[in-house]
Amino acid sequence: GKGANASVGGSTSVSIENSNIVSSTDETTGELINGNVFGGGDQGKVFADTLINITENTKVEGIVYGGGNRADVDGNTSVALDSSEAGSVFGGGNAGKVNGTGKVGNDNTISSTAVSIYASKVQNDVFGGGNEGEVTGNTNVLVSTITDTISTVGNAIYGGGKAANVNGTTVVVSKGTTAKNVFGGGDLGQVTTNTKVLIDNSEI
Repeated sequence: GKGANASVGGSTSVSIENSNIVSSTDETTGELINGNVFGGGDQGKVFADTLINITENTKVEGIVYGGGNRADVDGNTSVALDSSEAGSVFGGGNAGKVNGTGKVGNDNTISSTAVSIYASKVQNDVFGGGNEGEVTGNTNVLVSTITDTISTVGNAIYGGGKAANVNGTTVVVSKGTTAKNVFGGGDLGQVTTNTKVLIDNSEI
């Protein structure tokens, strides 16, 4: 969404169509070193909202983050994956906070992070929160089928974050999808208020 080590005073928007984002790993540590998509910056704060739209059979071999890489977002984040594929998806950032006060989504819920996945495949996990990055408000995750194209999640859907807290309410909606597990909370991350999970016509 922006350059490294620099701040953005307004919002950021990332749109990717019919593309292939290739990943590679560090030979020493085994960590993923590229192939990721960020709505925020690389060690540089975004002071407003971030938006990611990934469509038209795009394949992201790495991870999609609504937030930044070791950088905060002082707004709300939104990630939409439509008829595409990703390794994992986080509504929040990687070791960066999301400090949004909330935005009204399509289902009239107010959330600081929103993840919407339609007719797509996620190889590993989906998180409403961040990876070692706190969300100060609510999170909302929707995974849904369109027509006859089923959304699949290889492992689990989490309303919360991974080793990161959500200081609000989490909502997870699964409609006609396939996943191994669904959690209203996080993976080693707390949710300070409520969790809500709705599973409709899905295979869990």
